[in-house]
Amino acid sequence: MCVPPPQVPYARHSAPLDKDDFPTDSMVQYTCFPGYNTKGFPRAMCLLYNGTAQWFGPDLHCLPRSCGPPGEIAHGVREGDTFTFTSRVTYNCSEGFEVVGRPYRYCQSNGQWSGQLPECRPVQCEKPANPQNGRAHYTSVSYNSVVTYECRFGFKLVGPATRTCNASKLWDGLEPVCEEIKCEDPGPFYNGYFEGRSYSLGSTVFFRCFEGMKMEGARSATCLENGNWSNPIPKCLSPCIVPEMEQGNFTDFSPGSRVSHGQEVNITCIYRYDVIHTATPVSCNNGTWSHVPTCVPARCRQLPEKPKNGLVIAPKTDHGMKALFLCRDGYQLDGPNVTECHYGKWTLPSPICKESSFKALETKGLDSAMPAI
Repeated sequence: MCVPPPQVPYARHSAPLDKDDFPTDSMVQYTCFPGYNTKGFPRAMCLLYNGTAQWFGPDLHCLPRSCGPPGEIAHGVREGDTFTFTSRVTYNCSEGFEVVGRPYRYCQSNGQWSGQLPECRPVQCEKPANPQNGRAHYTSVSYNSVVTYECRFGFKLVGPATRTCNASKLWDGLEPVCEEIKCEDPGPFYNGYFEGRSYSLGSTVFFRCFEGMKMEGARSATCLENGNWSNPIPKCLSPCIVPEMEQGNFTDFSPGSRVSHGQEVNITCIYRYDVIHTATPVSCNNGTWSHVPTCVPARCRQLPEKPKNGLVIAPKTDHGMKALFLCRDGYQLDGPNVTECHYGKWTLPSPICKESSFKALETKGLDSAMPAI
């Protein structure tokens, strides 16, 4: 009697499993499990050999069936290089792609791979929202797609102008916002005031000077798209107050009246007075006079008349200065030898230079001594 027939990996035999003794000449048939291919002799027989019953056979190997290559996928890789029964391959997608379908396949007993070959499709981000007072422009929301933002007129974009869909199904960066374009307060405006308090894009403020002030610069400014005003703040320049003058006045203006910035005026002195300051006219510069001339007693415009056969000596012809008269040798003054300039006129007339008596006698004696011709 033979013991139970030998076991073959991945195979079963035809003998009952609960039978322990097998008579000689018994034969069993082996069959490979599903998914395995038979290689060799699949039978065993109980024979008497040297007085001992023993099994001869089988000479069998059950080899796993091959399913062949399971296929490749675009934008992904396959893990697993064994393609026989019970083998498993796994598919992984490249960055920015996600698997559609089961990411693995098994080699089945029928020699076919389980399921369908999966796909790797680009990940999809959510549709980007339009910012308030703006728009988001895009043609796709798949991986590496770009969305561009813009704001409507009067608003500026704060944040990134573009965002890209990343592998995490998120738009990179922070979502931008559209802020209203506003210019800053134009700044201090001395001696004047603004009209118009809106500082948004396209708004215009008007500049007004207080009464009596003169504006220098633009009369308005508009808020531009870059957030700056189109013109700087002008200046409101103060007038000058006409002062009291001794012995004179500002021509056409009475004391206490106002003269606008930049205006020029002339000075007029009363009779017999002249302006001592030569720089005329006088100009007003933001509340300050360029200079204030002084009226002083008039000087004499010319020297006293020189006497015949004499001369006049006068270092200056200002009021109060004196002129000295002198005669040539042989002549003597007939009249005052000094006169004074008084408010533009000489106080005394010029004297005359008369021939002296000694010079006359000398001339007479010389004439009598000369022979007649």
